[in-house]
Amino acid sequence: MKIQFFGIVTDCDCRNAAGRQSLRVQSLCGLLPQVIGARNDLEAAGHIVDALDAARCNGGEGILLANVAPRNGLREKWPNGTPFCYIYIGKTLLVSTVAGQTLSLVKKLQLAETMHVLDIPTVMKWAVKKRLISSSEAENVTTTQFRSYEFLPRVALWIAARWKVPGQKMQVRDVVPDAPLAVWYVDDPFGNCKTTVLKGERNLTRFADLDFSEQLADVTPKNLSWVVGSSGFGTHRWLELVVNGESAAKRLSVESENLLTR
Repeated sequence: MKIQFFGIVTDCDCRNAAGRQSLRVQSLCGLLPQVIGARNDLEAAGHIVDALDAARCNGGEGILLANVAPRNGLREKWPNGTPFCYIYIGKTLLVSTVAGQTLSLVKKLQLAETMHVLDIPTVMKWAVKKRLISSSEAENVTTTQFRSYEFLPRVALWIAARWKVPGQKMQVRDVVPDAPLAVWYVDDPFGNCKTTVLKGERNLTRFADLDFSEQLADVTPKNLSWVVGSSGFGTHRWLELVVNGESAAKRLSVESENLLTR
């Protein structure tokens, strides 16, 4: 696999964590990755789809990592904490945390049917046998608190190099929850609300009676309205709640993860 790009979607995006992750990737493969910060798993889901869309112009041959810590007790569903999985979407290798909403928009847009779930101790034992890593390094990776720094870039590069990394094949529909109809991101500084709503779904929300426009320029000034946004994948674009000339987020008092259902 020829790696043309390397991206990281993460909630560990302070200057220290983002810098360390970037330098670790650069030291392993020579590419300086693009880091995209996410405040929660639903926001990460939207960033993942946008990153996949941005990268597909030149064939999409590259790696995207996604690491967002589970919330609200989701960690308890897995015996060893939230695992990672890998998915090929076209020529893009996505290695991501499994729990929560992180992959929910990949599921909604039907970008993948299957995933391979990874168990870190199992992968590290395999890597030692293949002489990809030393026993002492493998022990550090297995016990680290910063898995997106120690484990994710290494395993992604092994998979990209066509090593048969051990993983359990699962159906995306059986593992990943359905995405809610919600705001996943507020576009600062404009205050436009990017949602998980597709064009045919706005009637399922509590804002069903709002006007709809294909472009922001067509929205009546000061009027709260639906508009087709720039985020999404291919021909599938998420709708946005906007106010032409004002902040829709302030008008509605919403931020990411706010539900839009009735």
